[in-house]
Amino acid sequence: MLKVLILHGWGGSDDPHWQAWLAGEIVKEYAMVAFPLLDNPHFPSKNRWMKQAKALLEDFNPDVVVCHSLGCTLWFHLCLEGQIVPVKRLLLVAPPRLTCELETLKSFFPIEVPLSLFANEVMLVTSDNDPYMTPEEALHLQKSLEVEMKVLENAGHINTSSGYGEWPWVKEWVNLSSYPKGTRTSSRSSGSTRGSILKENNAEIKLDSRLRGNDEEAVELKDELL
Repeated sequence: MLKVLILHGWGGSDDPHWQAWLAGEIVKEYAMVAFPLLDNPHFPSKNRWMKQAKALLEDFNPDVVVCHSLGCTLWFHLCLEGQIVPVKRLLLVAPPRLTCELETLKSFFPIEVPLSLFANEVMLVTSDNDPYMTPEEALHLQKSLEVEMKVLENAGHINTSSGYGEWPWVKEWVNLSSYPKGTRTSSRSSGSTRGSILKENNAEIKLDSRLRGNDEEAVELKDELL
């Protein structure tokens, strides 16, 4: 049975956030999901989050990990420490810049790019107007990690405030984990960026404004949590 671990960002990802929606959809598919509320999410501690995440990884042993925002940064820290077992697939959605200077999150930053993401296949999803990472920073991260990347148009921080509640694409991405993938990987060690449809600055990027399903209108970016 497929096992999926969902790691939220700063403040959590309660309903109607797409991570909460995804957790419910995974259960409907008769898969197993772990969607923990990490310790003190509004005032997070890197060390406490890492301790909790390592325990979850050891006990739950997920096939797939889905991270959003600060959850991506948490995964980077786990990779830099190097004491986790690799997973089959990893989704990194809207990671903040590596030098984020928010005082509340100072224990997480700055951070280096990990040499390994401890996953056989990796997808990075960013937005062209994310307030926490510019397109140039996203492109640099993609090149450093050597992974496939999707860039969403007008998607803000890819959270509830920017219209991402139900998100059919992410459910489809997770469901693909249930099927054999051959030898296809997208980890840093392989340097794979296959399947991309747009080249920019010598790096391959997927650009798709339709990944929000029926939500065609840009939603005004409000004060939001990472």
